[in-house]
Amino acid sequence: MSILRRTPARLAVRRAVPWLLVADVAREGHRHWTAQLSGRERRRLLELLKHSGGRPSTLTVRERRELERLVAQLDLRTFARHAATAVVVGRAKQSGTRRRGR
Repeated sequence: MSILRRTPARLAVRRAVPWLLVADVAREGHRHWTAQLSGRERRRLLELLKHSGGRPSTLTVRERRELERLVAQLDLRTFARHAATAVVVGRAKQSGTRRRGR
């Protein structure tokens, strides 16, 4: 039997994942994605990722350079910093709410 099918395991996973924090990070990711790339660039990045199938060797040298440029333009370090801030602030809000509720 799968671990995920066992009721106690599923409940433990649900309790372990603070869903509002996940939603905050997803929202921040969407904001970053739309702010850093134009619609045309987003479509092209997705096309290159689909075409590669996770293997850069399936892309031509030119396509690889284009993919690298688009990923660099995404500025993932900034996104990571914003996502981490959202998590820290979310945890502070969450723990503050729990204290008041007791």
